[in-house]
Amino acid sequence: MATPISPTVQDSLQTLDARVELNLLEVLAKSYGEGFVKAVEGMEAKPQIKKDDSRLLKEDVARLTKPIQDYNKALAGKVDEIVRDSFAAGKDDMEVARILRARIPEILNNEPITIQRPGKRPVSFTADEYADIVANVVPYAVRNEGYIRGLKEAGADGWQSVAVGDERMCPMCGEKHGQVYGWDDPKPPYHVSCRCRPVAYFRKKTKEEMAESERIKAWAEEKPWETPGTPAESPDEVAEALIDDIIPKKMAYPGSKIERPKLERKTIDINNSPVIQKATVDEIAYMNGAASSGVIEKGDSKLKALAEEIRFTDMPTIVSEAELDKIVAEGHRELWRGLNQNKPGEFTDLFRSGDYFAGEGIYGNGIYTGVGEGARNLAALYAPGEHGAVMRMAIDKDAKVVTFTELKEKLDTELKALKFDRSSEEAWAASKVKKEFMQDPGRAAVVWGYDAIDVENGQFIVLNRKAIYVQATDYTREDRSKW
Repeated sequence: MATPISPTVQDSLQTLDARVELNLLEVLAKSYGEGFVKAVEGMEAKPQIKKDDSRLLKEDVARLTKPIQDYNKALAGKVDEIVRDSFAAGKDDMEVARILRARIPEILNNEPITIQRPGKRPVSFTADEYADIVANVVPYAVRNEGYIRGLKEAGADGWQSVAVGDERMCPMCGEKHGQVYGWDDPKPPYHVSCRCRPVAYFRKKTKEEMAESERIKAWAEEKPWETPGTPAESPDEVAEALIDDIIPKKMAYPGSKIERPKLERKTIDINNSPVIQKATVDEIAYMNGAASSGVIEKGDSKLKALAEEIRFTDMPTIVSEAELDKIVAEGHRELWRGLNQNKPGEFTDLFRSGDYFAGEGIYGNGIYTGVGEGARNLAALYAPGEHGAVMRMAIDKDAKVVTFTELKEKLDTELKALKFDRSSEEAWAASKVKKEFMQDPGRAAVVWGYDAIDVENGQFIVLNRKAIYVQATDYTREDRSKW
């Protein structure tokens, strides 16, 4: 006899239905923030999460303003800045368009603009006309880029172009209406004032897939989620467990049996962090005469403690050399790390399956690796001696990576905002500890949930070991002699 389904599970199943739909837009919301949450309110699903990372927005805006750069770099820079800052401030695409219409004439000093076209006659616009053109294209193009990226990452089979269908619809948009497109196909807007929008496309389920859905539903009804005498799981927790079985697993490359790491996008609230609270208690005790432990630990123990708090210390995915070749070919970023060892596997095995170790470095503490051309040979220089070894690895392409430049700007602002509070002994200790933890770029990056730091000079600092695929075998001195 089936166990009666509890109210908690009923709530969870309702949450699950919504979560499966909303999963389509997670990448969008992570990349574009609250402005895009508002921008998609007219679509069939709405993301629940808020701004997480502006890197993709920056890349999309730079690409979509490239035509402006070709004839007016100063104007392009201003448009780029307005669009990114407006979305970061929570504006939606319509609001960004209004801002562009107001600002562009000011930037042009209300003077006409002429565009020189190689092999064609130049065209001229008044400042207001040109502002209207840019405002009608750029914000909507950026929104659609992010939305379609979200569909792809969430497992949709493509996207459909949907036109408004009124008397203003042009023949081009009418012809595209209802058509299914791939990820690399041109995206709306197709022209100035285009009102087309993309929506998700899923192929029809096969009989086998429908049968599997029924099996999952039956399993959910019979599973005793709540054990008498223990706290009930929240609907979100139960839904998360169901999603793990229902949503297809993401694999490292097509045809692979290697599951990609589940990157949870957690951050740390320094005002409520157990790690920082414990450090504050220790600081108060030290201020009142308690002796320090006297233990000098190698590496950055503070970063390690923060990493443990958000599970950045979880183990990497170990793969063969052939598998790593395919993983890198799929777009996961290849990394190299050289280590000087007194015996085989002394430190390389520690990275694969042992205790998490965060080293110290001038660009921030963490696990230093090399990336890009010449990284392999550079890593070899750090692996001298008989047992020196070079590790080859890759970071998952969905990892949250911040450049050192962006991180430094953010950290400078944060440190200025963190003031010493002398109102009480506890307040003084807490403010001192927070500032101490946030002084290092690597620790700050962990607090903000970044999986790695790209120093942009060939150095790449890994913070989340879970985001890494690592080759099972090292390159010894004998192996490297054949390079």
